[in-house]
Amino acid sequence: MLNAPKISPFYIDYEAMARHIELAGKIFTIEFDYKEVHIFWNHKI
Repeated sequence: MLNAPKISPFYIDYEAMARHIELAGKIFTIEFDYKEVHIFWNHKI
């Protein structure tokens, strides 16, 4: 990596990663209560 801060290889944007996985249709989520989210893997057997 050119001109990248040394911390950047260790930075993972988990919110963006989850948003991408959900928009791709790999998972779906159901919000039940305050800060309670159920995550399901969307695959066919």
